[in-house]
Amino acid sequence: MNTKKAQLGNLQGLVWGIVVIAIMIAIGLVVMVELRDTDSVSGAAETAINESIDAVSEIPGWLVIIVIVVIAAIILGLIQMFKSR
Repeated sequence: MNTKKAQLGNLQGLVWGIVVIAIMIAIGLVVMVELRDTDSVSGAAETAINESIDAVSEIPGWLVIIVIVVIAAIILGLIQMFKSR
């Protein structure tokens, strides 16, 4: 029984990690948008910021896939654990 509890106990760290990453991405996007909208940014810098925003905005789609894969791995691990009993 301790192994099942240990497997499920590891979820807390995983969830916190994903939440922290999502918050960091959101804050980074807000900062880049605010920086882009200031008048002191040159044309080349604005282009670089826009490219960065486009690149970073694709990451949340990958987070969903990562979460699904991790959940599937946990379910398969639990099935394997119960199957071996």
